Amino acid sequence: MSNYSGATSKEILKSLKTAMVLPIFTILVMILVYLTEILTNSSFSAFGVIPRNVNGLIGIITGPLVHGGFEHLLNNAVSLLLFGTALFFFYRNIAIKAWLVIYFASSALVWLFARGGASHVGISGVIYGLGFFLFFSGTLRKNRRLAVLSLLLTLFYGSMIWGVLPGDPKISWEAHLMGAILGVGLAIYFRNSATGIEYFDPPKRPDGPDLIGDEWKMQESESINFGISYPPQEKMEETEDQTQNISQPRTTIHYVFKPKED
Repeated sequence: MSNYSGATSKEILKSLKTAMVLPIFTILVMILVYLTEILTNSSFSAFGVIPRNVNGLIGIITGPLVHGGFEHLLNNAVSLLLFGTALFFFYRNIAIKAWLVIYFASSALVWLFARGGASHVGISGVIYGLGFFLFFSGTLRKNRRLAVLSLLLTLFYGSMIWGVLPGDPKISWEAHLMGAILGVGLAIYFRNSATGIEYFDPPKRPDGPDLIGDEWKMQESESINFGISYPPQEKMEETEDQTQNISQPRTTIHYVFKPKED
């Protein structure tokens, strides 16, 4: 059975599960890296992004997977799951492109422009890229679902905007800023690209009289016929002058609705 948006519940659930695959896989890798550090009593900070250091180039790939502690890992994992799933569910046609650009380019920009003498670790730069992409892309498109998504991001994650400003020296605000810039840029670049959410919208019907909302729009083959119906002449009882009274014609409207073909 289809819901009002045109996709079945099974199709939506399948799309949701598919959208969670890459975010969950990334989180599992992050957990594995953290557990390896704990079990081996070692630090992987050398695998972070070390700006303008040749040895720090490896961090463009590995840096987002390394975290400074359990709380750092947990906070990033929850946000990555939400934003990553939203990306692949609502923007599935361009999701993998946006994901790869944000993941690698954010770390590359950190290597180029962030303060030196430190190892930048954690996937928060990617999270900021996803968050800003989802917000600005939703505001640039004429789609009510994406607009609602942007509104929800504002309500629950509006404070993210302060993370792009210098603050705690232990926090890589540069990674946040680079991710945010990439997210906005990608939202503008992909603003006219098909997202994939169109799959969940009902197909557009030909123009016609809108009787009770969009679901009652009539097909071209449907019609309304207007006419005048003359009932049979009825003889009244004969009166003294033997006159005959004939009823007046009655105006009627005939509605002819042809069933819609799904």
